[in-house]
Amino acid sequence: MTRAAAHIVRVLTDSRDQHLWLAVAPADEAVTRVLNAVPEGWAATVLPGCDLSSAEVAALRIGPGNVRKITSKGH
Repeated sequence: MTRAAAHIVRVLTDSRDQHLWLAVAPADEAVTRVLNAVPEGWAATVLPGCDLSSAEVAALRIGPGNVRKITSKGH
């Protein structure tokens, strides 16, 4: 079983705005978990090299399997 690390996931909305989400899940599940939390039709991808350490995740108080929107950026 893959260890549940924390990954930063970039989400692109229908209007081309970008949002960053934190997903505490294995990389192969992170995108699916975020897509389940956003409107249908939006796209998501894990940003490589942006994983958080277990200490950073603990400080954020977010548990395994959870996702959280951390920022958004319009164009």
